[in-house]
Amino acid sequence: MSADIADFGRGLAYPSVACLWMAVLTRLPSAVRSPKQRGLWLAVATAAAAMTLNLPDVVALAVRGSGSAHFIALTRNLIGVVSAGAVLYFVGAPTSSSRLKIGSCITVGMTMAALVTLEILAPPHREHGVPAVGDATPSVAYWVTLISAHLLANTVCFLVCWHYSRRTESRSLAASLRLFGLGTALAGLFWLAYLLQVTVSSTWALPYLPLLMNLHGLLRAAAILVPTFFTLRRLVAEVAVAWHLWPLWRDLVRAVPHVALTKPRARLVELLWPPVPRELLVYRKVIEIRDAILILNEYIEPEVPNLARSHVAVAGGPASGREAAVLACVIMEACRFKVAGRPQQQQQSSYSTSVLESGDLEDEKRFLVALAHAYGSASTRTFKP
Repeated sequence: MSADIADFGRGLAYPSVACLWMAVLTRLPSAVRSPKQRGLWLAVATAAAAMTLNLPDVVALAVRGSGSAHFIALTRNLIGVVSAGAVLYFVGAPTSSSRLKIGSCITVGMTMAALVTLEILAPPHREHGVPAVGDATPSVAYWVTLISAHLLANTVCFLVCWHYSRRTESRSLAASLRLFGLGTALAGLFWLAYLLQVTVSSTWALPYLPLLMNLHGLLRAAAILVPTFFTLRRLVAEVAVAWHLWPLWRDLVRAVPHVALTKPRARLVELLWPPVPRELLVYRKVIEIRDAILILNEYIEPEVPNLARSHVAVAGGPASGREAAVLACVIMEACRFKVAGRPQQQQQSSYSTSVLESGDLEDEKRFLVALAHAYGSASTRTFKP
């Protein structure tokens, strides 16, 4: 069982590193623009670099290039210390604690200096490691210093992430903090197991260490990609709304052209190359549909809403969508009325105005999507008052 877990954990090494570098490159532009994200980005980037230098193929290539196995190991451990310091710097951001940030920089500098000194003072050796049997190389003091730095950073990070993930109202931030905190907790368990091995020669946890470290990498990659996932989900939702609204919007702006900011184009072209900033595409569609309906309100004959209700009642359908179905019949008749060049009604209906009164933009988008579905239905097309 433990051998299977160890093999599975080692099998995650390359996917974990690949996900980390993908996340680092994806979030690089945001880290450049936002100083608040740089600590988190640096923590993940340095963790990716350290884990890359632990991959067997990379180690073999680096040793052939440098000719020194322990130099590669020392570099990996120093980068790991920088990653731990970046974690402390990151958790200092929400607390606005300049002491924590300055202390993390000082701790990183002192720890790196101590590791280099202990490396120089150690007896000749090739590789750094803590074997299951035998002495740790280059020395026990070296490993205790390294492990202590990681445990300190991981403990503080986990506590801060857990604390602020419960207080924030942002779902994106809460998810990111929880994923990062969970990944940090797994890294903490990894280093705690190493500490037990170095100090009391406890080896029972060794098969689980690759799994802990590589899951930590996957969770940290997911943590910094959370804003990207939320952005993509929001973009897909907006594109879906724009796609559903397009047929209704096209017919309405043909009937009332002056409400449209731009001329109607092909449906797919409108989505791939929107005439306005993409984040405003649905907003513009909602405004123009609403304005067109309010203008068409002047062309609704007084008896049409009641006839539309009777038509929808006969056609059936869910009660929740009946109001949208009635309005779809009414505005289709109003479009016919206006396009035919018939005059405005002297006794104007207030039906459309009352139906369009909604709580907020999200409610209005949902209603207009239901209206667009009803507008394109066979039942609405057969409405002939």
